[in-house]
Amino acid sequence: MKAALHRSIIFWSGILVMAFIGWAWRDSMRRESWYARSSAVSDVLRAANGHGGLSLFQSTQPPLNWACTEVAGGEWQRAALDPSESGEIRALPAPTFLRGGNGSFEDQFRDAQLFRPASYGEAIEAMMRYQPPDARLIFLPHWLILLGFALPWSALLLWRARRRQPATALQGAS
Repeated sequence: MKAALHRSIIFWSGILVMAFIGWAWRDSMRRESWYARSSAVSDVLRAANGHGGLSLFQSTQPPLNWACTEVAGGEWQRAALDPSESGEIRALPAPTFLRGGNGSFEDQFRDAQLFRPASYGEAIEAMMRYQPPDARLIFLPHWLILLGFALPWSALLLWRARRRQPATALQGAS
């Protein structure tokens, strides 16, 4: 007897994971949540959920303009997104992998008066120009995370369905 799809742990686990990713995506379009950690002897780390994706910033030097320079240990924070500061919040942003630049802190404030980003991607590209050269930023949009989960999950469901089908071709051969 073939087990129904609604009785499959694979099916329900996948639905729960995709619902969570969908909720995180929706939430990241309205608010930004982040964890920041910094210390005098180790690197700086900032993980965030906002602007339609997940971002991770890492550097061995304190960043030039982020509030996490004052965080000893670690701290969770949450704030509403303001499109006037970081550009338009797009539902399907592009993935981004950036390295720090060589700009100075003073240059950043001079340039900020002239530059109004059209999107979050432009805003982080401009911000990374003024970070230490060893700084790294990775931005993974939620649509890419959802796709990266949904494809293997669908393949697993198809494999399960195929495995559960009776082997009629083998029965007819004997």
